Amino acid sequence: GVSLANASLTADVTIIENKFGMYFDVRQNFTKPIFWLNGGLDRFTATPESKNATAGITYSYSKTGRIKIFGIYADDVQGVSVERAEYNGTFNGNSKNIFVNLQNSEFISQNLLMKNSLSYNRYSNLWQLGILDLTKTDHVYNFRNDFDYTRNSRSKILAGFEYENRKINYEGKYYRRDIGKDLI
Repeated sequence: GVSLANASLTADVTIIENKFGMYFDVRQNFTKPIFWLNGGLDRFTATPESKNATAGITYSYSKTGRIKIFGIYADDVQGVSVERAEYNGTFNGNSKNIFVNLQNSEFISQNLLMKNSLSYNRYSNLWQLGILDLTKTDHVYNFRNDFDYTRNSRSKILAGFEYENRKINYEGKYYRRDIGKDLI
């Protein structure tokens, strides 16, 4: 699909019926034509834009077992002129996100379902406003295991555990007037 502010491509592809398939969705959003037509383009140093892609592959390796890998990529950018009493200048920013997830589900017995999930997420954003030049990066690693035991149509027993490792990093520059240079 294509419009004044968006272009996209989406597909669901069956490779082996009821066994193996894939899907994807790719999008690009752009606002420059809208601001050009309606006015206001002069307020931006970078008109807001975003790109994102989603894709997945699913494989049923048995009658009761399935494995799936899923991924997302997203990226955006924006820049705007700021005119306020406390600050006159520009704000520029962007963010990026990458997420990958591997899932497995398997019926161990007729009433017992085991689900596992292993994922990684990396998110970063950059803010530039006046003397602020800051990048935040967030890494998250996650493993989750669930058991779902169905006793009868009215009761279930759920159990499991989850492990998460998160690392956050801040990196930036600021200007010190007394020494006249940027510091990292």
